[in-house]
Amino acid sequence: MTKCRKLVVTVSVVLAVILFTGMIIPVFAASDTNGLPEFVNELDSKSAILMDADSGTVYFEKNADERLPPASVTKVMTLLLIAEAIESGRVSVDDKITISERAAGMGGSQMYMEPGEVHTLDELLTGISMVSANDACVAAAEFISGSVEIFVEQMNKRAQDLGLENTHFVNTNGLPVADHYSSAYDIAVISGKLISHDFMVSYLTAADSVMEVGKEGTEKTSLEMINTNKLLKTYNGAIGIKTGFTQDAGYCLAGAARREGLTLVAVVLGASSSKIRFNEAAQLLDYGFANLESVNIAEKGD
Repeated sequence: MTKCRKLVVTVSVVLAVILFTGMIIPVFAASDTNGLPEFVNELDSKSAILMDADSGTVYFEKNADERLPPASVTKVMTLLLIAEAIESGRVSVDDKITISERAAGMGGSQMYMEPGEVHTLDELLTGISMVSANDACVAAAEFISGSVEIFVEQMNKRAQDLGLENTHFVNTNGLPVADHYSSAYDIAVISGKLISHDFMVSYLTAADSVMEVGKEGTEKTSLEMINTNKLLKTYNGAIGIKTGFTQDAGYCLAGAARREGLTLVAVVLGASSSKIRFNEAAQLLDYGFANLESVNIAEKGD
């Protein structure tokens, strides 16, 4: 059953926010405030959601709290922890990281790095964002937290801090494993936090890149990386975020787009084909941009 969440904010809280920060809010256009979009009952995806990235307001959802395997969309949380570590000054994108045996041994999508190979955190972020590199996730986790296990604990702690009740991570990359799950709602919240770090958007929207891989002192190989998110080339204002697929999870996508001050996140999980996940995310975003507009109701100090 499809349901709608209601965002309730007290007048005193709203006034406080306006006074100290100013406020730009999305509002429904007068042309369509009655009911849900016509395509609701036709969605192929097992669950879906449309959320305002800045306020967290939900405008449409289908089974958005259902616990499902998120596949590589897991990496939105991995990327968020990396982004927060960078912004806090704990690490730098220029830091050099030696690739471990464990990282190099990851299967699935990867950068094909060898043990002992050295890469900057910037290069690992590029690999995670563009080609969903599982090996780069492990290498970054080991560098930031000392071990994958500690990093995963921090992923779950961050989910708890965000009030997410339907997420539990077992790894950094979404490779199939028991008890690893999330929901469309939870992923949308994490995605909103991720793109609030402006510097991350350049990684999420990069279309292609070439990277040299191989150990120092040996002949290196040029690795051409092409972003797996087709929305970047087909959807006006697209700014990410992450694709995912496994046999158990189906085709998944956390998509986002920004137009005229309005940033929307659309998440679809469990679609039956890659084409469908992109089409349905685009439908959700279209619905949002057609019926919402960003309105500046106050400047800072007003």
